[in-house]
Parts: sequence; C-alpha cells; structure tokens
Amino acid sequence: MRKSQAAMEFLMTYGWAILVLLIVMAAIVSLNVFNPKVPNNCVSVYPITCADIKLDSDKIFTIVLSSVDTIDAETKLDEIKLNSPTPQSGVYSCTNVVGGSPCANCIPADNQKIYSCTFAQVGVISKETKFDGNAKITYKLSGGTNPHIINLKFSGSTE
Repeated sequence: MRKSQAAMEFLMTYGWAILVLLIVMAAIVSLNVFNPKVPNNCVSVYPITCADIKLDSDKIFTIVLSSVDTIDAETKLDEIKLNSPTPQSGVYSCTNVVGGSPCANCIPADNQKIYSCTFAQVGVISKETKFDGNAKITYKLSGGTNPHIINLKFSGSTE
C-alpha cells in the first residue's frame, strides 16, 4: 500500500510540473518570443535621406527618399536590389522604378518623394517575411561634373 501511495504521489508531482512547463512554453510561443518582428530600417548617407521603406505581401516595394539642395537635379534612383528572401539565382533587381512626373526616378532636393517597384519574379511572400537589399543612387554635386554613387541598405519585415 505504501509503495502504491509513493508511486501515485511521484506521478502527481511530476505531472503538475510537466503541466506547468507546457503552459509556460505555450505562452512563450504565443507571444512570438522566438520570431520577433524586425523593424523596417533604411541606412542612407549624406546627401540622400531615406525616410521610410515597405515591402508588402503583393511584392510591391516602396521607399521614401529626399536629397539636400547641394546636389544637382539629375540625382536618380537607378536600381533596387532585393537580396533576401534568397533568390533562385543572383539577386532580385528592379529598374522600373515608379516615382511620378516630371522625372520618374529623380530625387528632389529638400522634398520627400515616394518610389515604388514591383518584384514580379519573387515567389510567394507572406506577412512577417524578413527581407533586405540595397538601392543604387547616382548624383552630382551642384556645379560638379563627376558622378557619385551611393548604395542605400535596407531591411525589415513584409507587411
């Protein structure tokens, strides 16, 4: 009788401990502790300013750029490359940037402009998929003749 009582107490004690452990693990998983949301981030250098980026599940990438007034009017967003999600070969590139008139990919001085680009070749993108890439911008200093190139780096999660 004592052995069966000891065995029953042993099973009950460990049963409660395992139940509490399962509840804690379920709470941690439901709070997304193992898959945190990555904030969208864009790193630019002078004289270009990157205000915001977004990649949605429809494969449309949006970036908000502006420049300072010390550069000429021919400052352009040349190309956007998506390095991840990992492409099948090379990188996903978008050169058909849409930014409105008068110049679709010109970056205005002291005024923000929204540019969008569709990555049609990218497979299915679900929400919260992490992405990163870079954007190539060409500019000349005001009064200068030498072209300069900036590579912006961006990363985040799809929305």
